[in-house]
Amino acid sequence: MRGRHSYGKMHWLIAKLLAEQRKNRNLAFLARTGTGDMLAYKLFKGLGGWVICMARSPVTGLCIRRATFQYRRRVTITELSGSDLSDYQVRIDLDATNFDFSHFLNEGKDLRFTDANGNLLPYWVEKMDIAAQQATIWVKVPSIPANSTTYIYMYYGNEEIASASDIDQTFIFADDFTSPPESLNTTKWNLVQGDVDVRQCFAPNGATEWWFKPVAIYYNGKTYIIYIRSDGLLKVIEYNHHTEKWSGGVTLHDFGSTNDHQMGALWVLSDGRLLAIYTAHHGALYYRRTQNPEDITSWETENVLETDECSYGQLIQLNDGTIILFYRYNVDYEKWCWRTSTDGKMWSVRTTIIDLGGSRPYGYIATDGLAIHITFCYNDGSKMQNIYHAYSPDGGSTWKRLSDGATISLPLNTTNADLVYQTTTSGTRITDFVLDESGHPVILFDDDINTDSGALKRAKWNGSEWEFSTIGNLLRFRVNSSASYQSSGALDPKNPDRVIIAEKVNDVSEIREYKFNGAWNLVKEYTNNSAYANVRPRFVYNYANELQFINFQITKYNEYNDWSGYLRCYPTDSCPSVLVLTGTSGTRGLIESVKSFGYPIVLECSVSFQTNSHRYLHFCGMRKSLDFSEIAGDMFPERNENKLTCQVRKEGVTNKASYIPVEDLRDERKYAIKWIGDKSEFYQDDSLLTSLTGATLTDQVVFLYEGPYSREECYVHWIRVRKYTEPEPSVSIGAEESA
Repeated sequence: MRGRHSYGKMHWLIAKLLAEQRKNRNLAFLARTGTGDMLAYKLFKGLGGWVICMARSPVTGLCIRRATFQYRRRVTITELSGSDLSDYQVRIDLDATNFDFSHFLNEGKDLRFTDANGNLLPYWVEKMDIAAQQATIWVKVPSIPANSTTYIYMYYGNEEIASASDIDQTFIFADDFTSPPESLNTTKWNLVQGDVDVRQCFAPNGATEWWFKPVAIYYNGKTYIIYIRSDGLLKVIEYNHHTEKWSGGVTLHDFGSTNDHQMGALWVLSDGRLLAIYTAHHGALYYRRTQNPEDITSWETENVLETDECSYGQLIQLNDGTIILFYRYNVDYEKWCWRTSTDGKMWSVRTTIIDLGGSRPYGYIATDGLAIHITFCYNDGSKMQNIYHAYSPDGGSTWKRLSDGATISLPLNTTNADLVYQTTTSGTRITDFVLDESGHPVILFDDDINTDSGALKRAKWNGSEWEFSTIGNLLRFRVNSSASYQSSGALDPKNPDRVIIAEKVNDVSEIREYKFNGAWNLVKEYTNNSAYANVRPRFVYNYANELQFINFQITKYNEYNDWSGYLRCYPTDSCPSVLVLTGTSGTRGLIESVKSFGYPIVLECSVSFQTNSHRYLHFCGMRKSLDFSEIAGDMFPERNENKLTCQVRKEGVTNKASYIPVEDLRDERKYAIKWIGDKSEFYQDDSLLTSLTGATLTDQVVFLYEGPYSREECYVHWIRVRKYTEPEPSVSIGAEESA
């Protein structure tokens, strides 16, 4: 025991000496147990910064892991209701007026909270947007005495530490539906009747399309994705690889109809701003740029580049900075054209690149920065067929064939371009096109597309001839006399010997990874026993390992203008989850929380809807378990566009406010119900919708119910219950202290 005492004393003296040398009056000396065992640093402003104990041994109580932070702030919490509060969830809002976001050294993951004694406090990050300088964090504070002030400390400024944000540890009850993957957590919920659907996806209502590229692009720590919703809204979303947060869902355009052929593509300009191009299906061609670098929240005014007769669109950039926009044009859909730009705003006149004079071409473009390669197939009305190729070695000035080196003239057609593959089956469709590390073209295509025996194949130029190989079987999910739709695949743009395929497995299609080494070998099975078919994997351009490709998974696909589905990301660690309430099940799904609640609390739900006109999807409410005659509060849409009904019920007597106008239901928004005495207050995004009396919140459970007349989908992104008092404590962010 003597040695342990001496060891502790030695470190105490060294710490004291260092503090005196640095004139550091903020040193918090090492605490000791009754036997003299040395504990960890708690609030020690040492040589490298503020040192916090992150974990202790469950046996000895000694600190076994520490972290150092460059900055801290004292947060002052003042109780105002006259009640003692325990384990209370306190909201902390940060913005440019009270916080320097440049001092987050790991995109906001380097954040910790302690009490005045240095004990770590649970917290959850609801929002972290470094670019917009906005953050919302909830901290569970152990004790806030009545009419008193409590201090906690916020630490930040560490380049390596991982996030400790934890929704379960912070709130009384919470679920973000991430665990277990794609399953209802039965430790939190009871399934009363029917079934509910949990999906791992970043866009619960969304699709991409073959002939737009790139639909996803990585740049400087963020992945940006453009997609179309089934209601015609074109959206852009981003994933921050540092904060591991999804944000955005920004609407670029409302096409006003269901059609997954009206889509867009993205590019990053030299100044870090994003360029988006998008077209209707046989309609106008639009473009717009973000106002600021790496910020999708604000965009310049939409511009029309072509007023009509356009479909599809792809973007590439040459080494000299020239951006090429490649798209289909003409009233008879028989041409592919391009326009060029250096800034994404001023565009050249249209140049016709492909003209088949009566047949519809479907093309792809690729570049190594100097040479430009183009491949295309076509539909003559009987079937999609044949694959052709041509290239320009000098950025578009001259055009050649690979087969004989002959120079050819624009426009390309089935006579002057190389015939790569002659269709001998029911049809052929190109699904992806890249160049390998030698600058040789690689074409991925679906073959025999109008039967149930379709296959994914690859054509690769080896320097002297095309090499062909078959990768796997495909699922036909849309039947059409000339061009059925099959599940497809994608070429890894960094290594086209790696392919992701939505491979037919029994009556569905699963995501598989194959690699070529003389033959195609199965490397990884990403999905198994999928409830819905996987159909369109697409790689992220310049991807990072955390998010390499995305996939369109269909829940319904009758036609390109009659579909529903969602978008997943892979690896799935980066993909969030949603609970889906829908009206398609025979027995309507109804779930209740295992835990019950009483006064005083707030129920908060983050929710979006498939359309802005639903019926009776009960997405945020509390009731007596198994008893609809006692409802403390309930919210649901009711027929009209963007209208909500709020209700309470006691002993079967209902008090409700119907058809309340709200902001667009299709956007993800936060809804809340607060209970104060016998009054229930209903909110959308912190705006009071209505206040109702007559409810009793005693031993009630959270419930979500698909309702008797619902038809469309509702997406619950997270749900939580927290403590509440009125007025809530005030929060003040103190001045920054630096090490």
